Amino acid sequence: MEGVRGDYQVIEDRSSLKVELKYSGDQADQHLISLYDLSQALYGFERSLALTTHLVLNDEVITQATALRGAEILCFAPRAGSVSIVAAIGLLATGAYKLTTLKADNPLGHLIHSAYDFAVHKVTGQPLDYDKSMRQLYEEGRYEKALGLKLPRESQFDSLAEKIEPPLTKMHRPIVRSQTAGAAEIFFSSELSAKPRVINFNRDTYAKMKYRTRLDQIHPVEAKVAVFNPNTQNGRIFVSEHERTIPFYLTPAGRSTEAYRLIGESYSKNLNNREDDNAFLVFDVLEVKSKLGRTTKYQVVKVRPRESADAEFDLIENF
Repeated sequence: MEGVRGDYQVIEDRSSLKVELKYSGDQADQHLISLYDLSQALYGFERSLALTTHLVLNDEVITQATALRGAEILCFAPRAGSVSIVAAIGLLATGAYKLTTLKADNPLGHLIHSAYDFAVHKVTGQPLDYDKSMRQLYEEGRYEKALGLKLPRESQFDSLAEKIEPPLTKMHRPIVRSQTAGAAEIFFSSELSAKPRVINFNRDTYAKMKYRTRLDQIHPVEAKVAVFNPNTQNGRIFVSEHERTIPFYLTPAGRSTEAYRLIGESYSKNLNNREDDNAFLVFDVLEVKSKLGRTTKYQVVKVRPRESADAEFDLIENF
């Protein structure tokens, strides 16, 4: 079926590549669900899809779904008698203002599905091997026709996982808040994949997402400041080892006039020149990790110049 929406031409047919979010169990089996929780879940569904799609298309991780370039997330009308939402990814032709849904046999769509599958599993504590899950797609020659596509780096998936974790948490709301659903599934199929991909959401995946552990050993991290808010003592530092920025919290033990001066200088140098190695500092940190061992935050107990000697810790009780 073909329709017109503004300047965009939308083409919908059975061959389009779709992603379905379906809730089941409890009231959802009677085709009822909390409207507020569902609205939050749909926000999370759209945002997680949009951020993943943008990474594949533009080779960068964004924070807001509204910044999505080159595509749009479409929604098919809900089917009668089912608590499920079917979404499709529409590609915008540059300069042509035409919006066409990806087809099931499209290599680009298969890559987006694979990226989304990998990122969501990473956040929800369902481990997937990066090399096996992603690089195998290229080794099997599935992207011969998709010239110009770049395989996202594992560090980009770490950054994407951080950005889509709040949206994925919202998608658990009908299960853990109103409890009008017992579980959820995201599933999609492609002519390039023998079996449909299925991602399960339940109380266990929610618990794994919320799980955090802090390592007791203080260790140094070389990084430069990407942003810092002195009112909340929160910020982000770029860590070369992880190839991404990581949130940090400046603990009371680490707050000093010297620390604020160093942070300000690092931020200014990094802002003016991303390649400036003089922007690097040493942060002595306690590391916070997720269930799968992904670094989610640093608790900073001391900030010092890169060339300084090993720090001594005598005030570490006020974290």
